[in-house]
Amino acid sequence: FISTQENGFLIVTDKTDAANVQRIKAKGWADLGDIENEPANREIDWLVFRKLSRGRKEADRMATLIVPFASKAAIDPAGCSVERMLLKDSSVVGYKVTSSGREDIILFSDGKRRTMTETIEGDFRYGFFSYTGGRLDYSEIVP
Repeated sequence: FISTQENGFLIVTDKTDAANVQRIKAKGWADLGDIENEPANREIDWLVFRKLSRGRKEADRMATLIVPFASKAAIDPAGCSVERMLLKDSSVVGYKVTSSGREDIILFSDGKRRTMTETIEGDFRYGFFSYTGGRLDYSEIVP
């Protein structure tokens, strides 16, 4: 989904899970009381992403990437994706995000020492690794 305005946002769901996610566009009422120059309530467009819960954390996750943009000319919707990764340790959940020529890996773990990929291992709960041209240029972890 991409906004129709010149500035807005692109929403991308996990491409490996696309068949399980239903996208619904509808209209509904919204409380806009805290937004400057808006009435307290009005009807707005709604976008709903719906996925049937299976009662399994591996199947129930729904990764969603929201990419804001100032100009439609500055965004390449085909170049933006989020995809669940198959990792060496099934206790870790990981996503690969591609956008604007970058590739980011986001990992969620339990804080125990784990081997996640060929090049990433550690005892952290959250990891963010950002690559440009296949070269790591930023990383951050939360113990």
